[in-house]
Amino acid sequence: MEQEFIHSTPLLLHWDGKLLPDITASKETVDKIAVLVTGAGEEMLLGVPKIDHDTGKHQAEARLTTLDEWDIRQQICGLVFDTTASNTGLKNGACTFFEHLLDREMAWVACRHYVMELVLASILQALFGPT
Repeated sequence: MEQEFIHSTPLLLHWDGKLLPDITASKETVDKIAVLVTGAGEEMLLGVPKIDHDTGKHQAEARLTTLDEWDIRQQICGLVFDTTASNTGLKNGACTFFEHLLDREMAWVACRHYVMELVLASILQALFGPT
């Protein structure tokens, strides 16, 4: 059931990739990317497409295809993501490719869970040295 908020409000686009078993092939794993949107206090899972390669370009293309299936490309105003290099790279990151595909800048919101992991890792390294 399609929810009205996704067509009537600015949205944040969330995604996260995982290696999962392929439901069409036996004992094979594939890269999948969960694509969600949030806005106006609501959230909705749009899809979990398979991607050929876990690169920023392929992630951006999969997300854009999913948005086009829902016809909500114009509502997206920000990107919420974890801080892996495939997302944050200035040349080959998924966020950069996505902004290029939409031909506009977005607000980048790095997931605080991963940001706190980076802070904690820096503190532990300062206290105990490199591991």
